[in-house]
Amino acid sequence: MTHSLKHLSKLISSSLLILMLLGVPNLHGKQPTASSFTPYAEASINSRHLVPGEQTYLSVRLHGAEIDNRPLTPVIPDTAVNFVRSVSYIDSQRQIRTSFLFRLTPIKPGKYTIPRIALRSGAVTYQTPTLPFTVYPTEHLTPLDSGIGKHQILAGWFAGKKTLYEGERCPVTLKIYVPQQLPVATNGWGLPDPEKKNCLAWRFSLPDTRNNTQVTIDGISYLASSFDTTLSGITPGKADFGPAPIRIVVRRSILDPLRGSILVNFPIELSIPSIEFTILPLPDGAPKSFRGAIGRFTLASYCSQTELSEDEPTEIILRIQGRGNLEAVKAPELAQPTWKIIDSSKVTRGEERRLIQGTLTYRQLLRPRRADNGSLPSTIPPHTLSYFDPDRASYHTLRTAPIPVSITPTAGNMLNQATNNKRAEKLGTPPEEMRGILSFIDRPRHPSTAAGLMRHWQLIPAGLLTILLLIPAWKRIRAHRIQHPDTITKQQALADLASTNTRSEFFRLAGHFVERWRPSPTEMTQPNATAPSEKQIQHILEQRDQLCFLPSPSTTDDISQEEKHAVIKHLKAFSKLSIMLLSLTIALSSQLIASESKARDAWKSGKYQQAITIYQDLYPDPNNTPADVLFNIGNCHHRLNHPGQACLAWRRALIASPRHQAARQNLRYVELEKQSIVPQYRPWQFYLTAMNPSSYITITHASLWLAALSLASLFALRSRIKIKTLCITLLVITPVSAALGFFATRAYPDDRRFAQPEQQALVLQDTHLYRQAHRVETQPRQLPTASLLRVEARRGPWLHVSLADGTSGWVQSKDAEALLPKI
Repeated sequence: MTHSLKHLSKLISSSLLILMLLGVPNLHGKQPTASSFTPYAEASINSRHLVPGEQTYLSVRLHGAEIDNRPLTPVIPDTAVNFVRSVSYIDSQRQIRTSFLFRLTPIKPGKYTIPRIALRSGAVTYQTPTLPFTVYPTEHLTPLDSGIGKHQILAGWFAGKKTLYEGERCPVTLKIYVPQQLPVATNGWGLPDPEKKNCLAWRFSLPDTRNNTQVTIDGISYLASSFDTTLSGITPGKADFGPAPIRIVVRRSILDPLRGSILVNFPIELSIPSIEFTILPLPDGAPKSFRGAIGRFTLASYCSQTELSEDEPTEIILRIQGRGNLEAVKAPELAQPTWKIIDSSKVTRGEERRLIQGTLTYRQLLRPRRADNGSLPSTIPPHTLSYFDPDRASYHTLRTAPIPVSITPTAGNMLNQATNNKRAEKLGTPPEEMRGILSFIDRPRHPSTAAGLMRHWQLIPAGLLTILLLIPAWKRIRAHRIQHPDTITKQQALADLASTNTRSEFFRLAGHFVERWRPSPTEMTQPNATAPSEKQIQHILEQRDQLCFLPSPSTTDDISQEEKHAVIKHLKAFSKLSIMLLSLTIALSSQLIASESKARDAWKSGKYQQAITIYQDLYPDPNNTPADVLFNIGNCHHRLNHPGQACLAWRRALIASPRHQAARQNLRYVELEKQSIVPQYRPWQFYLTAMNPSSYITITHASLWLAALSLASLFALRSRIKIKTLCITLLVITPVSAALGFFATRAYPDDRRFAQPEQQALVLQDTHLYRQAHRVETQPRQLPTASLLRVEARRGPWLHVSLADGTSGWVQSKDAEALLPKI
């Protein structure tokens, strides 16, 4: 009973996860109604490969409608089928639905088929598809020595098929049966790491040990754990998957001299023999629209707005469902060019990308085109999708039904209106949730010349620290300095003299100073004496007598006109120079704004290549181009369906301004879409990009400077209580802020740790990574668009590069471009 509940919880969780992932929000924020797509019935089992006596669970559900009553229990030969329970869940239309769970227990080996199950909703009855599953004899399992007594571990490969077409995906399951007498430790399951020859495969999923099944084989009870993946062949020929080493840690009882019988962890190293596949070439006769889709699919379309004006876009949702290489399926194409595709984006899928069966959704923004005779289309033409069905070994083409629309003519062709009406993503949206890139920047910002002056900001705290360190020394010098008693009186008299503005009062104080501290004749006759001559002293006294003791003295002196005119002349010359500099700056800014306005108009009218040309003429050197301009160039390339060039421009924008969130957001969106090989960071690290890395360095240095200044102030100004309190507070805070700044600097998602910008290059289009510098290799590695490379060496038209995942090889130089080009 306990194992049944564990199986049940696993199937419920998987079912709810798949259902929630299949529900896709509408681009305009509206959810399709239940009638947008035809309801359909679905059935699934959690394992199609079993041994006699092993249990599996069948889930039956109806998408888009509610089931009236519990379906009848299906009848399967040599298999016990029991109803377990019903489970409520929320479907993609945010409606509460019900699924029904059945437990299957086959008895004999053989191939079985779960028949169609009728699900009734109102007056309509829906049928689930048939589901095959296979029960293998226990001889299919390979016994492996555990190294503990006579206990053996059983393992077996279970593949959907062993003959594949190139590019076809096939589910592969590795099952390992461990005797219950060897309990597996918590987190004791390792992941198989098989060798791959002429094939590609996802990494195995880790089994959920809470849902292990109990099976009795030859009188021995085993716990079975499943590792699932999907595999595809690369080129025609043979493909080997394995051997697969795996490490399992079990709990073993030993006798300890002090504690008696205890349980200890005991590692078991296993090697699962390889499984062989045959890869067939795709047959001839593929239609022109075939672009690598292999499997069996259905195609449905939905348009939310069928009444629109000529200058207004509409959105169409294309949903591809089925079984096959869904991640490799390209967007369906319009059968007729009567509409222009402004934007086409694939809804990013998460872990369900690993599944061979599921749903893929594309969103397209369309604008009507006038025919040669000036007429507007009355329908959205069908979308087509060509695929190869490996089960029937034939090509097929799907076509959606035309969608009638009503278009109101308007004067002129206003593509700029259509582009602006497109839903714009918001800055800060997680790239995994984005449906398109961020919009164009109308007014690009330019780097400020004052920013360069801030690089020398540390001279300010250095000067303050020097002054504070000199204060104690100066106090010590003053304390040991012996001054004459008259020195202070003389200094005060001279200060009073300097602060006097009245001519008569000035000379009165000067005369008093002379009479009080008049040097002796002996001092005035010294060779190097600095005292004034007797004649100068007499002149001061005469001026004092004339201004202070004669009647009607002249008390002020007026400034001369010549001096005044000279000052005014200098001010006028400076004013003329300022006006000339201001006029030159305004003229350059006006020219810049006019060019950027032309680029903005080209963007709004859909002339993206023209906008790129305008920007490149304005900024011929990409290394000295503002970040906002590079961001706009990237957006133009994205609209032209040049994702590699778009990511290159956005990466250059991040080099120019590391805190450019819009460029980072668009870049991450395309990298997820293309599955690019780039350095990986944790989600919380991207929050650090709200500031430049230099800002965190500045915080660290400023905190250290404040700590040093506070410590110096404690010794220099120890008698002032308020300053002492402030310094102690800063000594507590600054080490914390310095540590936080240092941590943020180290954790900042900076690709310079992978390679310096001078060494970085970007893959412009899907290409291959070769072991040697030639193209005769039969099994090159696929290299996705926008993957980041570190250029190690050059050899003619080849580049030797390293990838963020640690691999290295050769790529053709025409398929990659340096981030910092040499102009």
